[in-house]
Amino acid sequence: MLVYQDLVYNQAYRMIGEADAAEDATQDAFISAFRNLGSYRGGSFRAWLLRIVTNLCYDELRRRKRRPTVPLEPTDTTKKKSSLRAGWLTRVRPGGFY
Repeated sequence: MLVYQDLVYNQAYRMIGEADAAEDATQDAFISAFRNLGSYRGGSFRAWLLRIVTNLCYDELRRRKRRPTVPLEPTDTTKKKSSLRAGWLTRVRPGGFY
């Protein structure tokens, strides 16, 4: 495991782009490889392990695509101004709410 952990983590990080998610994918890949050692048919163990982490990363990216996250507050000031004009935020006046 120590021989492959950096390789697997780097692959996951390149695919997902977030350190925490890459760590989770790396851990899941080693657990999956351990549980499925019986299905390993020989050949390159490195390639087999990298295929496992690649598939896990694809699964995570598909999961994120199905459930996109939207920030509660606009991250750009121009978006904030346009959203106020659109009326989706509660407007506040000096005497209270509209």
